Order: sequence, then structure tokens, then C-alpha cells
Amino acid sequence: FRLMIAMANGIDFDIVTTDLFTAFLQAIDWPREMWLLVCLTDPETDVTGWYWMTGPIYGLQQGAHDWYQTIRKAMAQMGFTECVNAPSTYFNAEMKIRVGIHVDDPIAICEKDKVTGKSNAQWFYDSLQSHFSCKELVFLTPGGEIDYCSMRIQMQDDGTITLDNDRCVQKILDDADMQDCNPSKRPLAKDMLAIVQEEYNDENFVDEEQKTRHQHYVGEVQWLAQTTHIGIATAASIIGKYNAKPTPTCLKLDKQ
Repeated sequence: FRLMIAMANGIDFDIVTTDLFTAFLQAIDWPREMWLLVCLTDPETDVTGWYWMTGPIYGLQQGAHDWYQTIRKAMAQMGFTECVNAPSTYFNAEMKIRVGIHVDDPIAICEKDKVTGKSNAQWFYDSLQSHFSCKELVFLTPGGEIDYCSMRIQMQDDGTITLDNDRCVQKILDDADMQDCNPSKRPLAKDMLAIVQEEYNDENFVDEEQKTRHQHYVGEVQWLAQTTHIGIATAASIIGKYNAKPTPTCLKLDKQ
């Protein structure tokens, strides 16, 4: 995804996105032998009945797998080839469109024709609509922005594309009451890591409330590392290995 954004610009490409309505419920139905008989009570009428579940729903472990198989099949029927070493990333050479999909959020980089100045963005949307129920198509325009998986994609007047996660960063700082913190060039100090390991060996662990706070910080930092701040990936991984049994110094490392 980051590579697709890096190679694009607003002069030669249209960058578009959409969203799919309740994607898991649009997944391919299960074969009859996989159907589940479930008992449900209508919260408004208080009437209880038995129903067949014929496909995946949110919260079901099978759901993510079934949805992935559904969307990749649809993309293949639309003429896209999935990248071998980057699942959920697709390319259609004929239409000159690259697509990255995070669950039910596709973003398409559509190359414009050098003569007409138009891309096949609308074709992509119409083709996707033939398979799924989608929300409206959104174009990235100068001065505008696209919110994609918490990341903000913007286009400058000269066509330059920028990507940031400023809102997520500010939320992390607000949650930690660190709005006025100073930047650190050394995310993790070796002496503090040694203290963490010593506390761990002595079984000096934090209480459940502090453990939850630590896991919350780690999750947010790891999300930043996966999206826009790859430079903190190593630090996030090191801190994350203490998720099950964090020590008091882990809380200090979280803020560092």
C-alpha cells in the first residue's frame, strides 16, 4: 500500500476509494453441510426462533477467511492478478489499475490515459458494484483528503501525494497525557530493557489494570509501525513480547 501511494501523483493518476456495506454478509454462502442452526430472540418483540446461518457473520472465526476468498475471486473475475508476495494487493495491466484492499476498504491507483487524461476509475467502481453493495466512490482531489484505515491521504496543488497518521498519533499522546512531550531519538534504552528483564525474572509484574494499559499502548504503537511509522517497528516488537506479563518498567518504556 505504501509503495502504491509512493509511486502515485495527482497528475498522472486518479486515487479513489469506496467502502463495502457489511462485507462479511456479502461473502459466498456456505455449502449446505456447513450451515449452522442457531436460536435467536428478537430484541424488539422478544420472540424466539430457530434459524439457519448460511454464511459468515462478524465475530465468527471463519468470517475473515471466507471474505478473503470471496473478494479475491471477485477481483480475479474483474481481470486482476493478486501479488504473490503481497496478499490483498492486485493489478490489472489492461486497465492500468493497482488496488490494495484492507478487509472491506479498497483503494485504487488508476493511471490516466496520456491522450484523454481520463482513468478507468469509474470502470473499477462499476465492476466492484456488480459483485458487491458499495458506498459511493470517493476521488482524492487537491486540498481534499481520504481517511483510509486511520491514515490521512492528501493531495497538494502540484499533485504531490502525502500520507500521515497524525490523528492517531495525537490520540495516543492525549490518552497518555503526553501532549507536551519531547521527541526521543532513542526509542528504547538498553539499561531499561535490562531492568525489564530483571523484573520479569523476579516475577515483578503489574496489576491487571496496568497490564491492560500496557497492551493498549502496544497495540496502538504497533498499528503506527504497520501503517506510517515503520521506523518504530523494532521497538514495538520488543515491547510487545512482554504483553502477557508486563513489568513496572514496561510502562515507562511505553511512553519512551
